Amino acid sequence: TCADDVPGCAGPLAAGDHASANLVVPFSFTAPEGWTNIRDVDRSYTMETSSGIAAPVQVMAMNAIADQTPECGPTAKAGAGHTVQDFVDFVRTHPGLDTTDPVPVEVDGYRGQSIDLSVASTWTTRCPNRLGPFVLLLTDTGVPAKRALGYEADQLARWDIIDVNGETVIIERAVSSYGGKFDEAAAAAQPIIDSIRFTPSN
Repeated sequence: TCADDVPGCAGPLAAGDHASANLVVPFSFTAPEGWTNIRDVDRSYTMETSSGIAAPVQVMAMNAIADQTPECGPTAKAGAGHTVQDFVDFVRTHPGLDTTDPVPVEVDGYRGQSIDLSVASTWTTRCPNRLGPFVLLLTDTGVPAKRALGYEADQLARWDIIDVNGETVIIERAVSSYGGKFDEAAAAAQPIIDSIRFTPSN
């Protein structure tokens, strides 16, 4: 059940308390019935459910702003910062995105900003192996970097961007259009996010 054939995920999660095993910013959480952990690596912990409408939840660390090259590979944008405000400013001013106004958010007492994003109708840039316009937004600080995360025109996402003892963590909920039910899908996953407790080493 691990995504991308990368081992290390826990697979189906029994209802109750769980913890990440490999994310560089460890955390614990409480899972409802029916959720599955599909990725647990140093830069990402991802879980999803086929029970109900709840959006998948991805907790991302080692975040870096990506440079959208023609290859759309995991290349960091030269000179880009790594703070909460750097990420907020990046998505707010990106010509390929429509965004909401950021609002304050708090997860386990760690503060940041929450923002919704979608691909702008005017954006036409494409990436290899993508059928339509694609906005590349994130890579990671690993050497070599592996993440190349972005969105297609039919996707909506909510980012909770928080500072956890100096590490910018992004909690993502991303779904296809869902016929106008994005807020419902995001809200259905909110109890998991509310249960998160970070245990940073620093």
